[in-house]
Amino acid sequence: MRKSIFIIGKPGGFIFTIAPLLVCALLFTSSQISAQTKWTKWDSPVHPKSIYGQVMVFDSDRNKIVLFGGMDDNHNFFNETWEWDVNKRQWKQRHPANNPQGRAFHAMAYDSHRKRIVLQGGMQGWTGTDADYSPSTWEWDGSNWIYLTGGGPGMRSRHSMVYDSARQEIVLFGGCKGSSVEFDDTWIWDGITWQQKNPATNPDTKVEHAMAYDTIRQRVVMQGGSDKWDDGYWEDDQTWEWNGVNWTSVSSGGPERRAGHAMAFDSSRGVSVCFGGTRNKGDINDNTWKYDDTWEWNGNNWNSVNFLPGQRPCKRFHHTMAFDSENNLVVLWGGGKCGVDDPAIWLYGPPDTFDLFAKVVKATPQKVEINKKIRLKARIKNIGHASSPPTIVQFNVSSNKKLDQQDVILGIGSLPALAKGKSKKVSIRIPIPQAVATGRYFVIAKVISSDPNPDNDIKRTNKKIRVKPN
Repeated sequence: MRKSIFIIGKPGGFIFTIAPLLVCALLFTSSQISAQTKWTKWDSPVHPKSIYGQVMVFDSDRNKIVLFGGMDDNHNFFNETWEWDVNKRQWKQRHPANNPQGRAFHAMAYDSHRKRIVLQGGMQGWTGTDADYSPSTWEWDGSNWIYLTGGGPGMRSRHSMVYDSARQEIVLFGGCKGSSVEFDDTWIWDGITWQQKNPATNPDTKVEHAMAYDTIRQRVVMQGGSDKWDDGYWEDDQTWEWNGVNWTSVSSGGPERRAGHAMAFDSSRGVSVCFGGTRNKGDINDNTWKYDDTWEWNGNNWNSVNFLPGQRPCKRFHHTMAFDSENNLVVLWGGGKCGVDDPAIWLYGPPDTFDLFAKVVKATPQKVEINKKIRLKARIKNIGHASSPPTIVQFNVSSNKKLDQQDVILGIGSLPALAKGKSKKVSIRIPIPQAVATGRYFVIAKVISSDPNPDNDIKRTNKKIRVKPN
């Protein structure tokens, strides 16, 4: 499939945009479909600890996936904050001045209206026979953690939380405090206070359930979970939806009974993606009841997406998933069982996407007269998992940092097909045309393929130049 890509260069760094591939959500009557998507393993030399009970969410304002916490088999709890740069595809540990206490099995959600990640609860200690639970609510503002309150839902772990963008509130459901106290309550966080809701219809108590927010249908989707996480015989296969007022049971089919799985909503294809989980039969080393299956919920049906072994993440539970809306990819990390031995990011999305980094390496001279020549050079690298087609690189000047019809085209250069991992420099030397008035401008590189449907949702960065009279 041919694609259209816009790539903008920025001095001193790489900026990345993914080729668009928008696949409409289809309503399948069958429970199994052939894969129109692909799992891709992405190794990073620097990465968080390979543990479980971590939680990550996508900060759409900063284009970073933020991961916090986790625990190991020796009940050591960690308070590390990591960020996955979805454009550079690399991990970076952050070192904020303030940190929540180390914890695992907490809940997190990104409030896109207030541009804050909200964290609540979690297991933060082990006495030898039972755990210590946190009631606290924290926020991550992109540089620091801020303590907000210890009220609201109170001490709990193994609950789930998502952001309802239509109602601008975070929705929390369920969880537990030890093996004897499970919750079936629904709470709302409006950015200031927690409020408990009292719906007419309510799911049973649940722990280690999976939740995602369907931005198209404006529904919270909740699947599976257990009401006795320590004996493992009470996992269910029910799917519920929250409309802001009430819970509705919408399906009892699809993924087999499970808990400890993860789910994220793919807004580009209109489906909630579910992966993995476990039915705890008492032996954590028994792989019989660990899952490595992929399911998609389109609002009407669950559909199993079939992958051969080796073409999907290994069996795991207590992992975490988030949807990267910048590149239309579901991102998976960590988990128990094989996840602790697999310190790699897994990306789930269209199988033939290609990803390009672009860096402007030259724009000289930066002060240039009309009719005088300027040299522009960009380096482009394909870091995706498919080859990119031959393209044309168009260099424009703009007065407002945006690509629009008023831009003046300086010139074009050709970019050959790039295989995965390959890079190429594109260089042109052209005179500044008289159509460019004197003043300060931004040079924008626009990379075009033969796709008749160009992407309109693109990043735009630039390199400044000044045009002088001759």
